[in-house]
Amino acid sequence: MWIYCLQAIRQLLRQIGEGILEDRLFAAHQFAHLIEREEAKYRALVGDPHFNPNLRSHYTIGKVLNAIKDQEELYDTIVDSWISSRGATLEQQVAGLRLLLACLDCWLFQYPLTEEALVEKLGHWAVAGLDKAPVLGDEPPTTSQELLEEAKQTYSLGLLGIALANEEYADEAVQTPLVSACCAYLQQAVLGSNSSSGGSVGGNISSSNQTATTRSTGNSKAASAATPGQQQDGQQLPALLVAAAQDPEGFEDEIQQLRLKRLIGVVRCLTCTGEYVEALAPFLSHQGVECCCTLLQAWHSNGVLLNDNLQLICSLLAHRRFGELLVEQKGVQLLLAAPRTSHTHMGLSLALFGLASLPLAFERTCALSAPIPAELMSAGLALLTASSDAARKNAALFTDAAVRYPVLLECFDSADGLCKLLYPLRQVVLLLQAGGPAELRAVRQVAYHASRALLQYVRAHLVLHMASLQRRLRDSQAPLALPQPHKPLNTTAAVMDELIAALHTDAKLAEVFVRTRWPLLEQLSEQNLVGLLLDLIRALPGEERYYSDICLYSLEVLQLITLSPLPRRSIIASSSSSSSTTPPHGSNPQQRTGMGILLHAASTGNATPFYGLADPEVIATALHVICNCVTAPPSLAYLLPAPGSNSGTSAAAAAASVVVDKPIEAHQTPQRAELPTPAELTGPPALELGPSAVSSHGRPSLGDALEAGYAAARQTVRASNGIRVLLMLLQSRQHLAPAAADRVRALACTAILGLARDSSIRHILTKLQVGKLLAELVGEPVAPSAAGAGSSRRDMNAGADEAAQGAATGAVWQERFHRAALELIAIATSSTSGGAGRHEHRLSAAAATDAAAPALLKIERAAIAASTPITYQPPELLLLIYEHLKASGLHGAAASLAKEAGLASSKGQQQQQQ
Repeated sequence: MWIYCLQAIRQLLRQIGEGILEDRLFAAHQFAHLIEREEAKYRALVGDPHFNPNLRSHYTIGKVLNAIKDQEELYDTIVDSWISSRGATLEQQVAGLRLLLACLDCWLFQYPLTEEALVEKLGHWAVAGLDKAPVLGDEPPTTSQELLEEAKQTYSLGLLGIALANEEYADEAVQTPLVSACCAYLQQAVLGSNSSSGGSVGGNISSSNQTATTRSTGNSKAASAATPGQQQDGQQLPALLVAAAQDPEGFEDEIQQLRLKRLIGVVRCLTCTGEYVEALAPFLSHQGVECCCTLLQAWHSNGVLLNDNLQLICSLLAHRRFGELLVEQKGVQLLLAAPRTSHTHMGLSLALFGLASLPLAFERTCALSAPIPAELMSAGLALLTASSDAARKNAALFTDAAVRYPVLLECFDSADGLCKLLYPLRQVVLLLQAGGPAELRAVRQVAYHASRALLQYVRAHLVLHMASLQRRLRDSQAPLALPQPHKPLNTTAAVMDELIAALHTDAKLAEVFVRTRWPLLEQLSEQNLVGLLLDLIRALPGEERYYSDICLYSLEVLQLITLSPLPRRSIIASSSSSSSTTPPHGSNPQQRTGMGILLHAASTGNATPFYGLADPEVIATALHVICNCVTAPPSLAYLLPAPGSNSGTSAAAAAASVVVDKPIEAHQTPQRAELPTPAELTGPPALELGPSAVSSHGRPSLGDALEAGYAAARQTVRASNGIRVLLMLLQSRQHLAPAAADRVRALACTAILGLARDSSIRHILTKLQVGKLLAELVGEPVAPSAAGAGSSRRDMNAGADEAAQGAATGAVWQERFHRAALELIAIATSSTSGGAGRHEHRLSAAAATDAAAPALLKIERAAIAASTPITYQPPELLLLIYEHLKASGLHGAAASLAKEAGLASSKGQQQQQQ
């Protein structure tokens, strides 16, 4: 029930607008006190007051504010006559400023702070004498004039802290003495208040006796609150600051409450200007880092005050030097010791992300002794489930940066961080299936940053795994250096391309990679990551950039993990968990299979027909995943059975079922596997590769086991109408930049080339005259803007160096397409029986070369052949006629010619010469 009835509020507002001035001022103070008290109750209950602005209307504070909103004329009168007017008395200014601050502390930046003249006036009132202003524990003012001046400065600082949220005002404020004055006051109030104690000195104002009594009471409370545990580096914390945190309303002395509000106003003004370069020098010169650390301890028990200090720290973390000093002053330990409540979730998450954005400061943080790194990672993971969407977003950003550090990556795995990181993605899938657009708007940003953090997590594990394999393969005399745990790993897209290229070119490294256990895959399998990502790709709409990027990052994760056989098997066996629901209008039921989802992403680029064009990055990445599933890297081609051989079919299927699940280390000698049990023979093929490396006595080899997985994937692609999709991508260049089109075409051709290892698919390609199509595509002229055209979102941190590689990358994709096309033409034009001889392969290669020749070159060849006279020696001409007669079945005529011309002897002589 609303304690303050509407009639009483209206009566109070009428008193502000009518009557004698003294009664009006008293009513204004009473109304401001009412707003302050109800807002304090509201903040203590909900935490972040600005998380949901509409929530305030359901509480008493919302009804009080609505009442004054209905009195617009009264509100304007207070601003114009009591604050802005030159003829206003000091009492009017104080009452008007207090009431205005109470309202705007809830409403934030709005009229009248949009008036530059008023903000300029507030700046003068706030700065005047601030560096020498009394702080908590100092003697009270001796006159009412001094008390009013102090109150005027306090409320001006509070309003200025709200006005400086406007960037234009902040730009001007850093050029004024405001920052230096605020820093000096902060130093005096926080570090210089330890010496204040005892009772108050009597004053000349009428309330001096009461003030002295209440101030003594307040100091005694503060002294009792400052327990021996409240210390910083062996020094006692400021008693009144600790007391203010434990009970801000416990200051019966209004003067102490007023000075606490002034300190809060100073902190908020510095928060708005802290990210400016001009603010760093005065802040550090006035021991700003020590002040922040002291307030972290003194205000530890009060979430509202602690959040103000956290916001100041976050603002100053824009400076590298501040972050480094904060680590040196043990500020990280104080941040981790701060309570994680609804009041501090936003500030803590932003502070962790700000710290992770400073490389040197974060390296020093990671180098701190245990258990600080583990506590740091635990704090970030805990904030992933905070009630605030902004806090969860900041926590995901922190995780994105943190998993690149080996020491934090290990802590992440130890704390079951993957499960917590995947929660936002699971939530998006459920909301998309349930059709909750309002909830989706709130969680899509969190899911976007979580998907990017997941990609960084997989990249970091791949870098460490590949480094471990390379160290084993290197000569013991020149081992690779171990990565330092507190140094970040290089997980850029360019490094990922280098690792993938190494697996495609280094046969020894590629073989060790598929043999050696990758611990990450076990964690991903426990979380059913492949199924989750496929559900996410299928469910995401394509009309928003957030969803498109989530789809791209999910596909990039699949591209990396499908370098290993086990995730490929999961894609083949998976089907969308939403298969029981009604598919979207116009969707193909085949999209419910894992391969069908990938093919749909490759064909549409995650774009709906009515909302936008296809995303070339999504198309290319989906094709990368498909290529990993159907095509072995060139470095492992020597292990695979020849196309059309028996080992590529039934023997390959048996190979997978007898492979031992326990992988071997790179330096171990492969041992023969045990005989399979009946259950293993009847079960599905197990693509986890083990120590069976050679084919002896009918035992399957490593290549047979790999081929079994690729063969199953090819049939899945065929069943999902993948041949048609890939051929469409091979021909289509519309709505794509030239470089993007070259990349898509090269990947589509590579995928078709992998499918062509299957005899039945090879027969289909021959019937579809794919060789003729490829001959036309290879003969197309290269667009002059193809090289380097388009942009990539794979690496948000890509710099100018990577952009400069665009031209070379475009040429690489063109060369890859030409090479794959020539090989595919040779396969498509050869015999489909599987027993082609060496002569037929030479003909196919010649046909491929001829098909790839441009039309102008073919015309030139024909003209040269027509203008070149061909002459034969008489014996050679007779021999040619003899072979022609024999090939035509005229054996009698051929024998007569040979006998009369003596061709038998000449033929024997030619053979001897050869």
